[in-house]
Amino acid sequence: MKAKLLFLFLIFFIVISCNKDKYQTKPRVEFKEIKPSNKQVNSGDVLTIDLSVYDKEGDVTDSLFIIRTHTGTPSCGADPDTLSTSIPDYPTSEKSKITFRLQYEYNTNNTAYPKIQRIICVPARNDSTSFKFYVKDAAGNVSDPVTLDGVIFF
Repeated sequence: MKAKLLFLFLIFFIVISCNKDKYQTKPRVEFKEIKPSNKQVNSGDVLTIDLSVYDKEGDVTDSLFIIRTHTGTPSCGADPDTLSTSIPDYPTSEKSKITFRLQYEYNTNNTAYPKIQRIICVPARNDSTSFKFYVKDAAGNVSDPVTLDGVIFF
């Protein structure tokens, strides 16, 4: 009986000690959702990307960086776009979770959202794109990037 209890206690201790805390000194970005969910964006559509950021000290107050890379073949000579979004003021606390909703309008000027312009290729083709997201906190710690692949702009 004591051996069984010791064995269960040992398993419980291993499971608890292996549990990785979401909150660390280095911020962590986690992709949540994209709309349209099929990742196919037509002219005039609004691309919505939801991200969560976890930080132990709650000092993610610098910037959210976004790198858009054209992955289609051929790439039409389009260089990667680097975008940065300043992080609005929010009540900070230890073990902060911040949720971002990024919205971009594609190839039209119908909303106040930031614009993503169409890449013109000859011959004409759809633009396959990947996005890479990362953040930097006030102490200079930079998160590992999170990549969203397979977004197609028609």
